[in-house]
Amino acid sequence: MKHIRIVLSLMLVVVLMTTAVFLVENELRPEIDLAAAARANEAKDEVLPGALASGLSVENMVGEEPLKYAGVNIIGIWHYEGLGYVYQVEFMGHVDYVQAAIASVAFFAPIHATIPNPILLMMSAML
Repeated sequence: MKHIRIVLSLMLVVVLMTTAVFLVENELRPEIDLAAAARANEAKDEVLPGALASGLSVENMVGEEPLKYAGVNIIGIWHYEGLGYVYQVEFMGHVDYVQAAIASVAFFAPIHATIPNPILLMMSAML
């Protein structure tokens, strides 16, 4: 009978902790998303200096589904007129997915058919 009380008390702890985690995550999700967007913007400005300061309003050229190429997911492409392109890529790390921002300056003038080439060159330099 004692083992049943232990099991029931552990089940109660698990249910309470799961509920607490759900409520806290639900409350903090907007702040987490804002912080992630801010980090992504900082990364864009770091790889393509002046991109954010240019004041250009750009849209992500990739739709809801990422472009896939050689194990790399291209989840974002932004074109800053006169400055260049910023690519946001995602690839599998040792445990989880890793996201990186890669820039191609304007004088390379990439077109969509050649997008994977600069990404693979930059990624091979990163590894």
